[in-house]
Amino acid sequence: MNRVRIPMEELMPLLLLQLSHGPANLPVTGSSMHPLLRSGRDQVVLEKLQPLPHKGHPILLYLRENGDYVLHRLVRRKKDGLLCCGDNQWQPEPVRADQVVAVVTGFFRKGKFYHVNHRGYRMYVWLWSAAFPVRRPFLAVRRWLGRLRKIRRRKTK
Repeated sequence: MNRVRIPMEELMPLLLLQLSHGPANLPVTGSSMHPLLRSGRDQVVLEKLQPLPHKGHPILLYLRENGDYVLHRLVRRKKDGLLCCGDNQWQPEPVRADQVVAVVTGFFRKGKFYHVNHRGYRMYVWLWSAAFPVRRPFLAVRRWLGRLRKIRRRKTK
């Protein structure tokens, strides 16, 4: 099956139209939501945003001031907006509620569907969100181990 890549600025009007009628699937691009979602492999199921849930850490699709659409997790609510951050990042960015376009209600990971109410996913969100204060050193160690693995592979070839 051939895949066609469409820039988000061209895709967004179609996505918004679909969201006005029901859920929409969107392939994941980029690495900001690793380890949960991988570019080119996984898809998210988006639904039009109703009022944000009062608890939890949903994944939101929002429009940045520079025009980029981003899929990041809600880390914290503030009086003047939201703080969102990718699972593979440690610096949250402020987001206004009016920038949020949709919320992830499920995802296809390696072809298998998971709803956001799935017990394993909820446990992942709880652990990953609780570890937010120590995420920066954790991700640094993970990157360092990945580099070591690459070096080791090169030596064995």
